[in-house]
Amino acid sequence: MAEYLKGIMEGIRQTKELNDQCIGKLDKDMELLRQYLTELSAMWEGPAHDTWHNEVMADIENLETIIVDLKKIAAYEGEAHKQYSNANQKSEDLITRI
Repeated sequence: MAEYLKGIMEGIRQTKELNDQCIGKLDKDMELLRQYLTELSAMWEGPAHDTWHNEVMADIENLETIIVDLKKIAAYEGEAHKQYSNANQKSEDLITRI
């Protein structure tokens, strides 16, 4: 059972680590996207530009919301790993005392 729990804890740790890496990449990609959009936006003006710009900005806001939510999930995974680790340590301590 202890090995099973250690496997679960390792899986949670690896998932959080991978999610943190992906979120970091998303943050960098969003910054690049903003730069490219600024450059593209400067190339023309008029009603079509304004419509396009408003749509793109709405999409970016949605992406930013998704990234914030992903960060919350990653934080939850970190807390879950911490709680599992604490519970496992308490179990090991109790077994050692017996």
